[in-house]
Amino acid sequence: MKTPKKISPNGIVDAIVEIRYTLNYPFEIALGIFYSHINDTYQYTSRPPMINLIPQSNQVVDQRMPLQLGMRSIFFNEKIKIEITAGSIIFNCLNEYISWDNYKIEIESFLKQLSNGNVIQSFNRVGIRYISHYPKNTITDITKFRFSLGMSELPSDTFSFHSEYKMNDYKVILNLNNQIAVFRANEKGEIVNTPTSVIDIDVIDEGFAEPNSNWSAIISKIEKAHLKEKEIFFSLLRESFLSTLKTEY
Repeated sequence: MKTPKKISPNGIVDAIVEIRYTLNYPFEIALGIFYSHINDTYQYTSRPPMINLIPQSNQVVDQRMPLQLGMRSIFFNEKIKIEITAGSIIFNCLNEYISWDNYKIEIESFLKQLSNGNVIQSFNRVGIRYISHYPKNTITDITKFRFSLGMSELPSDTFSFHSEYKMNDYKVILNLNNQIAVFRANEKGEIVNTPTSVIDIDVIDEGFAEPNSNWSAIISKIEKAHLKEKEIFFSLLRESFLSTLKTEY
């Protein structure tokens, strides 16, 4: 099956890119050096950024918050958020998925800034995890997956499937959930339980050691892992479901 470049609606609620590394300095020192190399297009918060943390044009806010060591260190702009920990950098889209082409540009720009200062010793793991929600469909409507208890008189309306396996040089973690409870705001702003089917695919490339000076090799690994995640996602989908979406090749 030819893989679409884009589908709409895409159902993506999280597009997590995690890069793990080793440092040349203790994390507290490394974080300060990172901060000095990150440009002013990013803001800092010690808690996960929400929509209301993004200032409107008529608001006056401090554009750069001071570091508070010991708390979660998160940078964000109008498109993405980035959490920096002692062993990893975790990217995610802020409000909505911005397409892979745009997302990759944001990731590459931020990594290039962090590569300055000789703080990172080496990169050793890349993970791409996409989570998609489908509140109006069962997992069997969407995918080729089939679940049976072996007892036809006991149909299962809600179930979860978890699998971990090797695919070429990648570790793949696959989670499929059928009509699980997800709480979200309705049109009135009320938080209600919305039964939702979930496709959760995590593709991991690990066991290497790329020096900080070769950060472009990490970009290549991210791109290849994303292509593998995309391949797995579309291989799961039923043709009948894909035909209901707007596709771009």
